[in-house]
Amino acid sequence: MRLRRLFPLVVVLLAPKSIEAGESQIVSPGKVYGWGDNSFRQSAPPDNLTNAVQVSGSDEFSLALRDTFVVTTLPGDSRISENALSAARAVAAGWQTAVSIRPDGNINGSSYADPDYHPFPMWSPTPRTVGLTMGGVITLAVQEDGTVATGGTEVLPGDVSPLPGVSNIVAVSGIGSHFLLLDKFGKVREIDANYGVINDAPESGPFKGIAAGLQHALALRENGTVLAWGRNDYGQGNLPVGLTNVIAITAGGLFSAALKSDGKIVFWGLNDHGEFNAPAGVSFKAIAAGPHH
Repeated sequence: MRLRRLFPLVVVLLAPKSIEAGESQIVSPGKVYGWGDNSFRQSAPPDNLTNAVQVSGSDEFSLALRDTFVVTTLPGDSRISENALSAARAVAAGWQTAVSIRPDGNINGSSYADPDYHPFPMWSPTPRTVGLTMGGVITLAVQEDGTVATGGTEVLPGDVSPLPGVSNIVAVSGIGSHFLLLDKFGKVREIDANYGVINDAPESGPFKGIAAGLQHALALRENGTVLAWGRNDYGQGNLPVGLTNVIAITAGGLFSAALKSDGKIVFWGLNDHGEFNAPAGVSFKAIAAGPHH
């Protein structure tokens, strides 16, 4: 089953020491690995891509942020502008659109989307942006005061608007029109942008990590176990028995993955594009998933 047009988020998996949690993890410089769907070469990083600190991407392209703050696109001939995104401190990929956080907290963008998707070339939310995610053509930006700004589509109010009813947010994750927000107290909120609905997670936590799938969700508890809820027709919400010692989670369109403290990745859900085919003999320290990779 191929899912198109709704997806944002991400691509490949990296190796080294994690220093910050989030939708696309920031890590010490490391080698990027990719597998799964490679129809657009989005999961085929070059061998010399060894100094990446973050990865993100959509179903057609991927982004790798290097430790020199330069953005590399996968494939190399992507219509996303590397120059427009570089000097970045964080990146996020959506439907034919990518955004990055500049050192001053403003957001740069690059897009080849059709005009109906209202891409923004630059966005300057106030106060300063410290984290972001893209779900399709919707961007959620975490501000340094814990509020969240939204922009880039007509689905949510205005071109750049505060997200009502949320505060103290430290991390966001999104795919399609489905978003999760994690606050500093470990509480998770869930948003359906199509309907403007904001709900609490089935449990109060505390949680330390989140991952939004197309219509399912994962939250990482403080004790290294995982909570899953939402759509489960392909087993993407069926947690493997005995899943413990988890340090990071990610979700694709119809599959899920968890990184354990021993560097191994556990997968569950749909595996129709080789989404589970992680290379053998690699001890991973950070993970990110796209719709089919």
